[in-house]
Amino acid sequence: MSSVRSVEGVLDGAVEAVATGLRELERIDFLRQFPTVEEAIRASIQASEEVWTGLVDGAPSAIWGVSHPVWVGVGVPIRAPWLALTDRATENPIATLRHARDMAERLRGQYPVLHNWVPVEDEPARALLRFVGFRVLDDSEPYEGANGGLYFPFTMVRT
Repeated sequence: MSSVRSVEGVLDGAVEAVATGLRELERIDFLRQFPTVEEAIRASIQASEEVWTGLVDGAPSAIWGVSHPVWVGVGVPIRAPWLALTDRATENPIATLRHARDMAERLRGQYPVLHNWVPVEDEPARALLRFVGFRVLDDSEPYEGANGGLYFPFTMVRT
């Protein structure tokens, strides 16, 4: 069984490693919004309050984070979780899924509301989000985002 863990921050070379091995559906989505995958990852990092590097057997296989808060309506800060996941991480599904669920539970305990958007065509990402405890609103009308991409909202609320 593979070793899967996350470390705080972005390790040297991690952006390039993750960008090179990124899942194809994520690559398509990132390139809708930015000229390169590396720029998309770096912009996500810059917009984040917290960032982690996910390691599979010691090699960078994911970068993920949580955005700075946005304050809306009732005064509850909403943060957007995001993930850049490589094929390497998906080749180790049991360890990756267990770790992802543990990290999502940590986020649930730390943040009152998490909300973001997932591409309609990325069913594996929607399945992962459901598995770790997010509610994916894929029965709703898709939102048309950058360059014609269609997105469903997903959310997790601390109870």
